[in-house]
Amino acid sequence: VFAMRHLTSVAYCMHPPSEPWQKGLPTVDTLHPEARRAVDQTLSIYLQRAEQEESKEVVKIICDSIAEIAKEMGPVAVHKHMDQIMKLLFALMKQESFCQSLPCDEFEDEDDEQDHDQVLIDAVFETVDELAKVYGPGFAQLWQSLLTVVLTYLHPKKPYSDHVMALGTLAEVANAMGEAIQPFFDQMFPVMLQMLQSPDAGTRSNAAYGLGVMCQSCTLQATPHFGT
Repeated sequence: VFAMRHLTSVAYCMHPPSEPWQKGLPTVDTLHPEARRAVDQTLSIYLQRAEQEESKEVVKIICDSIAEIAKEMGPVAVHKHMDQIMKLLFALMKQESFCQSLPCDEFEDEDDEQDHDQVLIDAVFETVDELAKVYGPGFAQLWQSLLTVVLTYLHPKKPYSDHVMALGTLAEVANAMGEAIQPFFDQMFPVMLQMLQSPDAGTRSNAAYGLGVMCQSCTLQATPHFGT
């Protein structure tokens, strides 16, 4: 998995795109044909592997690699695979992927298993953050389905680590999308406001940051809340 990621980067460097990648929904494929072939082969293998992989660590590396490819090569590199990428991220967030459905190894400590779960989910949320950064306002059409699942991580019964993680992604996505986040204001702003009352400092910090971002991009919608 590591080797494929590096070979893809080498192909991209050896065969640079016709022009630098632009943030947003791609309209033209600017990748060189050799780089495109390498990217498509790598992502296809990653996505197929993730559906059948038992190891959470391997799936975590796949998520990291997808994020790194998007960061290095832009949305044009991953766009034709986004339906499958979104399907993978959605399943992982809902704890419904193959690697999450397997029973715990009898020889593995329960705390170790929980650590693997957390590391994997952290990677999933970070992948969402990175995709939002490269798509910018164009991430809006992808965000609605993910937002519904992200908000479940803010349930009162979830641990504070989940609250911090979910609020961080809400803030990063809002920052990346700018004014395109406005249609999602009613789903995001009240929850962030509520999380300011959390007894956990990290949760309050990320909630405050997210509220600041939302106020910048949704000034008219946020104005009635300024006195609260």
